[in-house]
Amino acid sequence: MRPTVHVDHYADGVFPLQATCYWDNGEQKELVSSWINPLLFTCMAVVTGCLVMLAARTDRRCRQGHTR
Repeated sequence: MRPTVHVDHYADGVFPLQATCYWDNGEQKELVSSWINPLLFTCMAVVTGCLVMLAARTDRRCRQGHTR
């Protein structure tokens, strides 16, 4: 029979995304997979790049006098 193990404490963070459970027997478990943060940062970079390009195109069109 295995001894009863209880959660000692839980640690989490928002940026970078992380969540870890610590048990009273010294074990720990990461609850966020290792591929989540690189995917999140890649998506944020792509969205930022798209917004910058959209702003640049809009500015260029306004300077040229296009209304459409």
